[in-house]
Amino acid sequence: MPLGALKKSFAGRALGAGLAGLTALTPMTAMAQDATPTAMTHEQEIAEFNEARFAAGAYARENNSVAILFHIGEDIQSMPNTDEVIAKVEAHFEQAFASHGITAEAFSRVNLNARATGLTYYYGDNIFGATDGVIDLDLQQASDAIPSVAESLRLYSQTVQAPADAASGLSPNPDE
Repeated sequence: MPLGALKKSFAGRALGAGLAGLTALTPMTAMAQDATPTAMTHEQEIAEFNEARFAAGAYARENNSVAILFHIGEDIQSMPNTDEVIAKVEAHFEQAFASHGITAEAFSRVNLNARATGLTYYYGDNIFGATDGVIDLDLQQASDAIPSVAESLRLYSQTVQAPADAASGLSPNPDE
């Protein structure tokens, strides 16, 4: 059918309308295909934080040990190998506690809009630094604090054990 006749026929008009509609929708379709997944919401971040916080606290209490809650900031989130970097940082801190005879466990969660990664130490029923109001440490502060956290856990363990020993008639001093 010649082009002039196609423009006048119903089929030609329908084809033209279909092509016009397709052209109008094409940019939206392309944008939808190029869209990236939506970012984590604030509510999701809070839920993830609470889950990690409760798990860290439970680990520290149940094992009379240290739990390390990492708050992963943009410094690590922006790296192409984020998971690998997180695993290395966690392993570094766990090994540092192992050198003090402590089996520490790492828990990580994303901290939206935080430029730097930080962490919080849980030991026994306590949070390191809570009495000073400084519970979120940067990585250098946290590394420097490991001996203090190890000593805090040791003192806490003695304090918890002393009432149990007294109740059983055992003395912490073998000379008594």
